[in-house]
Amino acid sequence: MPPKSRLARKLTSAIPWAIGEGFLSALATFLTTLVAARFVAPEQFGLASIAIAVPAIIQAVLLTGPTVALTRAPHVDGQISDSVFWSMMVLGIIGFVLCVLLAPVLEHLYAEPQLSGLMILQGTTCILQAAAVVPTALLSRKMRTRALTTRTLWQKIAGFVITGAAAIAGFGAWAIVLGSTFGMAVATVVLLFRLPQRPRLRFSWPAALPTLRLGALISVEGTAGAATPRAILLIFGWFQDVEALGLLNFGVRLIDELANVVNMATARIALPMFASLRTHGLDVRAAFIKASLFVTALTGPMLLGLAAISADLVPLVFGERWTAAVLAVQVVAFFWALRFTRIFAPAVLLSEGKQTPQIINSWTALVVGVVATLVLARFEFGVAVWSYAAPVLATVPLGMVLLARHSRAISVPDQFYVMRPLIGALLMFAAVEILRHTFFLGMDPAVRIVASVAAGMLVYTAWVAAFERGSVALVGQFFKQRRQNRLPNRSRGS
Repeated sequence: MPPKSRLARKLTSAIPWAIGEGFLSALATFLTTLVAARFVAPEQFGLASIAIAVPAIIQAVLLTGPTVALTRAPHVDGQISDSVFWSMMVLGIIGFVLCVLLAPVLEHLYAEPQLSGLMILQGTTCILQAAAVVPTALLSRKMRTRALTTRTLWQKIAGFVITGAAAIAGFGAWAIVLGSTFGMAVATVVLLFRLPQRPRLRFSWPAALPTLRLGALISVEGTAGAATPRAILLIFGWFQDVEALGLLNFGVRLIDELANVVNMATARIALPMFASLRTHGLDVRAAFIKASLFVTALTGPMLLGLAAISADLVPLVFGERWTAAVLAVQVVAFFWALRFTRIFAPAVLLSEGKQTPQIINSWTALVVGVVATLVLARFEFGVAVWSYAAPVLATVPLGMVLLARHSRAISVPDQFYVMRPLIGALLMFAAVEILRHTFFLGMDPAVRIVASVAAGMLVYTAWVAAFERGSVALVGQFFKQRRQNRLPNRSRGS
């Protein structure tokens, strides 16, 4: 079979599982948020977000790089994987100790007596995440998305059950942190049992050093990327209050998981896809344009459509006390819709071995996010919430220039070209907003949601029919390839 056909078949088999993982994650998180929002007050949401944000930043610093490095390593044997595993366990313990040391400091800074205990409990996820590094990397290397989806399913089910039960019992912020910790514990156990061979008690410094060295370099970028939203939340909560932080975190939590349906799928396949294209001398530019158009055409109307109906949807589904979070939902939706136009840019650069542009972009996002939050968080909530979108507004144009300069294939006009579906999504959002405040104004909220969705679909369909038929054709090509892949398997089975 030609290399291009083998790659296409492998990708079209992996993508549904990767999308399935993201969809299950989003559904479970939505249900968890739904239950928690009914029984946990906004200020408790804010308190939990602080307790979760700090260990997440520590994990990004210590563990993100080695995971990617092991996934990208040209060769991994038992000696290497075991050595990296125990190295990660040491780093995980260090991360937990840092959480314990920082807990009383943050409790004093935010004047929240519960914060220390919440942070120490969440800090245990540093150890759990460390134990998951090697299994995740090994499964990702082989594009074993089915195994990774199983992990996510069990993690989300466990988190939903614990968070829901604890929230109903009145545990407040503890319910969210307990669910997060228990879900991570279940996911780690599932991953370890998916390995054909458990990690052995052996260590070789020469075997672990290349992965750790490359991981440290990757962490320079990964730290900034993971720290940016958490730093914004921490600064936002400091200048506003934990209730306002809870409202922003609600919007982030709701939209992030929906966006992760696509984000997780692309993260699993993007780098292997572009690396394979380069290895076999295939057209990287065409693949980038097609893949970016596909994702933008899918995510733009999904996210901006949700933003358009959020004023009715949020209070109807989650309760009136979350009405103030509507603007946060809309800001985060715009943030992700714009970010998705560049979702494949990092993989294109990494497939060429070029890390520097991503480091520049990630650290620019962190600096812009911190500065914007320091400035805007002093104002009222309606202004301060826009600090969350500041990083992407700055880094999209910068990223376009960096990709064009450092990539051998992608130009700035190519990158503007793949943003076209977003224009149709913005027109859809504007049309729905106008209708909601005019013809739909007196409707029952539930009826207005249905009418808004129908109107939005009509507007976006008209745009697609006029300007985006090629993007729709890409969807058809994908499912056609899926059917072709299944035919040989059925023939062998018969």
